[in-house]
Amino acid sequence: MDYILNTPADAVAHGIPQNRIAVGIALPIVYFIFVIPMAGAYLRLLLVVATDPGLTEQRTPPEEFAKLQSRPDEYENDRTLATRSCAPTTIAEDQQPVNLAYGDILKGKVPAPPGIEEYYTKDVFVCDGNGLPLWCPTCCNWKPDRSHHCSDIGRCVLKMDHFCPWVGGVVGENGFKFFSQFTAYASWYTAYTMAVMGYFVGESEARRGTIANVHFVVVIGLAGFFLLFTFGLNLMSFHMTLLNRTTIENIDAAQTTMFLAVLLPPELQHQQRLQFPPPAHQTRTTTPPSRSGSSDAPLTSDLDDPAHTTYFSNSRPPRRSKSHDDDPASQFWQGTITYPLYTPSDRPPLPAPEPRTFAILRTPPGLNPWNLGGYYNLQSVFGLSSHDWILPVKLSPCTNHDTNISFYAMGWEFEQLLHDARLVQPPEFIKKARRRGSSVHKRKRKRRLDDGWQNGERPDGWDAEKEARRVRRMQREIEARGRDLR
Repeated sequence: MDYILNTPADAVAHGIPQNRIAVGIALPIVYFIFVIPMAGAYLRLLLVVATDPGLTEQRTPPEEFAKLQSRPDEYENDRTLATRSCAPTTIAEDQQPVNLAYGDILKGKVPAPPGIEEYYTKDVFVCDGNGLPLWCPTCCNWKPDRSHHCSDIGRCVLKMDHFCPWVGGVVGENGFKFFSQFTAYASWYTAYTMAVMGYFVGESEARRGTIANVHFVVVIGLAGFFLLFTFGLNLMSFHMTLLNRTTIENIDAAQTTMFLAVLLPPELQHQQRLQFPPPAHQTRTTTPPSRSGSSDAPLTSDLDDPAHTTYFSNSRPPRRSKSHDDDPASQFWQGTITYPLYTPSDRPPLPAPEPRTFAILRTPPGLNPWNLGGYYNLQSVFGLSSHDWILPVKLSPCTNHDTNISFYAMGWEFEQLLHDARLVQPPEFIKKARRRGSSVHKRKRKRRLDDGWQNGERPDGWDAEKEARRVRRMQREIEARGRDLR
């Protein structure tokens, strides 16, 4: 400002204007237009990281589960069916991990740790190969979907993206929006600063043949360095938001697989002898299948269980014989599991909870079940209105977990998994693509499917009341056609 308002005499002698009042007013106004949002986003990020970055609950191991620490052999036997965290974690020396005896829990010999009901009351959740929610042995708690145990702070963080030394904490689902806004505003601020200082350095060099002030060059160097740094971070965070992935989830994303426990449709809930996958022509029935078998024990994901040899009692044979290994849908099915797993015998004589049977599906490599599409992915992080995108005030909409459908909205890739696993009929254009022999997975931009899962509602086929209305409507249409024929 001193250079603009009080231009040196030798600079004026070389034709540089003196006392540029209008420029002296405009430059700081624009400067604060950039610096205030950047500082606001940074302070908001610091507040979130310091108060509530999105940590999951950390429970003290119950006394009845303390004995599990002394049973490493059985835990090692069950480890093959358990899914580890998305990355190795470090356990403090004074903190002993609490491992689970998966076999005893699935057989009902010991109760599952508290909090499991928060998972099986939803329609979809990430599970291990047994069908149980992921377990964090360090926090002694079940891990919600997309959470990761941060070894830097020793806690599980919801939708953890990375640990940021610039803010001194972990950036999770509560702070990722403000981190993205801060990097965007910082890149604009540094770009403006570098452009302004570069202009006056170039002006002095062209008119006088010397640099006006050596501090100008230092500012250009610092601004250029932080511009490259913040612009790169902003591009990366924007790219992750478009894909609806975190930085941790993006590690080996093309090869990553996971297990999903998906609530079976109403017509398949009461099957006691299930064969997976169900034939394509029987993924929808007009009447609920009859219960078969005399065992009342809940189904588990034990692949050696004979109950998994006949998932569905065929009322008619398939059109052509086909081995189970040749069926493309068999690569997704891992088994089924029915909750609740354990009913205490000493509880008051209350009505038994309604059993809920889940299909355990293994996703193909690279599938992202939470991909809603680019625009909707941005909305899930930045908000639904334009001022939410600009102002670092409100938390991201994805931090709201009130729905009973899933922890996070499910997208078209998840619905494609249901189609491939034959839990729902594929849409007509997918049928045509298969008949032509073309790859369906190449048509990502045009494949935004049913809105049910991502809007926090069950699709019609997963809602018993809607399914009953659909059946009644079909019966009325059949009766109407019969009257017309008569």
